[in-house]
This record gives sequence, C-alpha cells and structure tokens, in this order.
Amino acid sequence: PRVITESFAFGIPIIATKVGGIKKNLSDSNTYLVNPSSSDELANAINTVLLDTGLRKQMIKNGYEYFKNNLSFEYISQVIMRE
Repeated sequence: PRVITESFAFGIPIIATKVGGIKKNLSDSNTYLVNPSSSDELANAINTVLLDTGLRKQMIKNGYEYFKNNLSFEYISQVIMRE
C-alpha cells in the first residue's frame, strides 16, 4: 500500500498486520508485524513502539533506508534508465 511507502519516506514507524503483500515485502527490521486476528498483539506492538525509543528510532532509520534503496524516485529512475 502507498501509505507504507509514504511512512518510510517521512520517518514514521509502521505497525502492520501480516496479510497479503504486506508480510511479503516488509521485514521485522523496519516494521512491527502482528497477526491480523490478535488485538493483544496489536496493543502490545503499539505500546512497545511508543515506549521503546531505541526500537522506534531503529525502525525509522531502517524504513527510510529501505525506501531510499528500493522505492525512491531516484532509485526507480535509475532502474528505468538501465533498461
């Protein structure tokens, strides 16, 4: 989803459910993934990301790096120019 790309670009930590393409394209290093049917996991993830500054900063850093290296306009334009 576009909101994930935008979140990476703007340094917003992501908590998402493990459904569809989300679980396929994201990793634990840049996203906190939870089971879609577990409200307890979702609540725990929100609390963890809010309270653990180090984890939150690392998620933001990793998410931005992922965006820059895989999803940015600069990266996409370089791929297109190579083809």
